[in-house]
Amino acid sequence: MRMIESRASAFGIKRTMLVENTQNPKYKGSVICYMYEGEGDGPPVGYQVFYDANIADVIQYLEEACGVEPTEWSQIPDQLPGCLEEWISPVRLFRNQNGEHVSGEFERLENGTWTRFQGK
Repeated sequence: MRMIESRASAFGIKRTMLVENTQNPKYKGSVICYMYEGEGDGPPVGYQVFYDANIADVIQYLEEACGVEPTEWSQIPDQLPGCLEEWISPVRLFRNQNGEHVSGEFERLENGTWTRFQGK
């Protein structure tokens, strides 16, 4: 499960995404909290791992610690297998003809087609 919330602050738009069903076995049974600046999709500016937690626990913690109301969260689909969980839309690392990752290059799934782009 993934949940997202967005709010305006004196410093601009801030977004938070929680990922419970991580693809990374290192974080199974945990929730990853990604933090973003601005409205567009892209890599996070930071993250926090809540070990041995579920999304309900983290939402309660964020309500108490940061004032984020539980009603401000919206559920979004889990990321597609092989895609980067910190992105909202399906994005994966671009691989060259030898199957090697190309630094700074990504692919985004748009209308059923993978489109190559350079990261931020």
